[in-house]
Amino acid sequence: MRRRVILMGGKTYVISLPASWVKKYGVCKGDELEIEVEEGSVRVTTEKGKKLRCLSRNVTSADVSGLVQHITTAYKLGYEELELFFSPTVVLHKDKKEVASLSVIQDTCDQLIGFEMIRHTEKSCFVKDIAGMDVNEFRNVLRRSFLMLHSFAEGCHQGILSKDSSQLAILHKKYVGLRKLMSYLQRYLNLHGYGKQTVLYHELVLGLLDLSRTYRFLSKVQIRELYAYDTKVLALFEKTVSLQEEFYQLFYTFSLEKSQELVEKRLVIMDEINALSDTLQGKDLILLHRLPSILNNIYSLVSVSMAVHFEDVKK
Repeated sequence: MRRRVILMGGKTYVISLPASWVKKYGVCKGDELEIEVEEGSVRVTTEKGKKLRCLSRNVTSADVSGLVQHITTAYKLGYEELELFFSPTVVLHKDKKEVASLSVIQDTCDQLIGFEMIRHTEKSCFVKDIAGMDVNEFRNVLRRSFLMLHSFAEGCHQGILSKDSSQLAILHKKYVGLRKLMSYLQRYLNLHGYGKQTVLYHELVLGLLDLSRTYRFLSKVQIRELYAYDTKVLALFEKTVSLQEEFYQLFYTFSLEKSQELVEKRLVIMDEINALSDTLQGKDLILLHRLPSILNNIYSLVSVSMAVHFEDVKK
């Protein structure tokens, strides 16, 4: 479909909207449309006439994990309404106890931005998205995710350094909050995308999730054992966390020079890890060998950041 550009008043360039699209979505004079400018294209969208995506599922045979997965997956995929039919209780396989299904559903919805249980019975419920989404909120949540991840990583390092179980236990709430933000980002990308960079932002979010899971694992291990790690291992852990913070700065103020500096710092830390590996054993060696996973993840995210900012870099 092609449209001729019209010049109005000597300053404003105008094209007409397709009549079929205007009629389908009930667009009227005075309505506001969302305009997204991308390289070589302009995208026009409207919230009018948008059909709700509704999913109905029978989960009577699900355990706690299965019930949670049904809700979180529907949320991330962009469903706006979810109807569930379930048994009054579900089994928590960790200790074989039965818990109320409605309690599990409510706890799960509390961890998903905008997903609310509107009505329910003992064996069914109706969940709906009441928040809505826009690209500015996506950007805000993404930045908050970066900041919360760094806070989570620093808390993990400090908790392991101090052997403070209470400080480490607090990290669980941070992890839940971080996962809540990440689920929102995945939902937004599945619903609206991010122009030509949708795949890249999906990769970015998954990389940040992987980092959070590694820190979560390390904190849970330390809560159980409260081990006094070798100071050299802890020093390398601190350098790794600092490098992650540098990646956050790089993503929002990207330059080739900064990206190269970060890559070189990563190599230095990796060399120090390799040199120290031969002198350690036991739990110290296990923690040391977790650090390359974080460093490699950061390296992959640098590549993602390069791709996100590639057009700007060329200029």
